[in-house]
Amino acid sequence: MASVTANRITIEYEEQGSGEPLLMLMGLGAQLIDWPQPFVDMVSANGFRVIRMDNRDIGLSTKTQGPAPTRADLLKAFAHRRYAQSDYLLADMAGDAVALLDHLDIEAAHVVGVSMGGMIAQQLTIDHPTRVLSLCSIMSNTGSRLHGTVAPKLLPSMAMTMTTPRSTDPDEAERARLQAEADRARAQASAQSVLRALHAAEDDEADYLDEDELASDWNADYYAATVAAVQDILARYFYPH
Repeated sequence: MASVTANRITIEYEEQGSGEPLLMLMGLGAQLIDWPQPFVDMVSANGFRVIRMDNRDIGLSTKTQGPAPTRADLLKAFAHRRYAQSDYLLADMAGDAVALLDHLDIEAAHVVGVSMGGMIAQQLTIDHPTRVLSLCSIMSNTGSRLHGTVAPKLLPSMAMTMTTPRSTDPDEAERARLQAEADRARAQASAQSVLRALHAAEDDEADYLDEDELASDWNADYYAATVAAVQDILARYFYPH
């Protein structure tokens, strides 16, 4: 791995492979090493220069100085945006990614983001459209409370999932291991779909997006295949149940 001082912070990053640049942005609390290495190996082996980075306040990148928000602060911010206070915005994080591309002398790259990384990728595409060859936003949304949020009826189940300790039963552990192996096999097939979609983007006239194209539902028809394939990888392989 390497680091660079850019956009007034230190950014930790790692490169692998050569060819079309592909910037991969992780989600909230996740480091660059959280991308599954077999997936990274497969993408780089198929002609992509894979670039991963730690977002600010994550991993080995710069940590913000100041008190962390309290639980009450978070609840108020969730209730209404006027209560949300932050030292930086998604636009700043998108600026970090652009600064890294500048450091690497990359004019434009394919951009893949998961969860909060998908939001950063969307913001990057809005603010710097000529720097984005294609956009893949995974398990993410636009921030609209009307679309892409968790259904209220699922919230109790989510809370139980996050607070229930893992079983120590050997038989259940073996079942989980076998399920994980099956998930990895399905991920290999799904990854091939991702690579085909990314290669197809190289020759498509819609590689460079403008705000009018973004306004038309994020050019959803064009990227639907890529998003669906990578969603399958992340759901089955990176976040297996």
